[in-house]
Amino acid sequence: MNKSPEAPRKITNQAPVLFVPNVLDREFCQTLINVWETEGNQESYSMIEHKGELTPIEDDDYKRRRDHFLQEGETHQRLRYFIRQQVRPAIKKAFHFEITRFESFRVGCYDANTGGYFRPHRDDATEGTAYRRFAMTINLNVEDYEGGYLRFPEYGLDLYQPETGSALIFSCSLLHEVTDVIKGQRFALLSFFHGEHEAQLVEEYNRRVMVS
Repeated sequence: MNKSPEAPRKITNQAPVLFVPNVLDREFCQTLINVWETEGNQESYSMIEHKGELTPIEDDDYKRRRDHFLQEGETHQRLRYFIRQQVRPAIKKAFHFEITRFESFRVGCYDANTGGYFRPHRDDATEGTAYRRFAMTINLNVEDYEGGYLRFPEYGLDLYQPETGSALIFSCSLLHEVTDVIKGQRFALLSFFHGEHEAQLVEEYNRRVMVS
């Protein structure tokens, strides 16, 4: 018997975010989790500006997450393909922006046992990260944990959670947080996107840092 469609909801306010469904299938999501579990991971750091340079720091009161940065190889190539085929055109259609560059893909784990969370922040708040235009989160195992929602405090208290394999895209200038994971482990694929103009900003910043 077919399930009755949900009645339309009246939307009065929401953050300006983009959901892109079914970017990754469940098998590939599990592959990424396996990579995190078997190929090593490290405590995720935050970036601060210190004497004109980006400096990584660990601040457990601010963020608790462990990351694995994906290296070049078959898995990385497949991810690039999925981004080009599904995420890139969706961003162009919704935001009229052509992404051509991305930061390293990382698989992040927020673990309830260590209080997985990321307090409110912006992803482009330093001179060294100002080139970032869009952030991407793809949940890899929504059914296996509780908590760990995305929230955009400037737009209310609503909780955002894309389905397993689906992407949530948003501007890096938006204030956002990851709420505490209260049970299990939340795995997510994370990256940041920008374009050719922003790539020039990166080169200019790197030159200034080398000279200083």
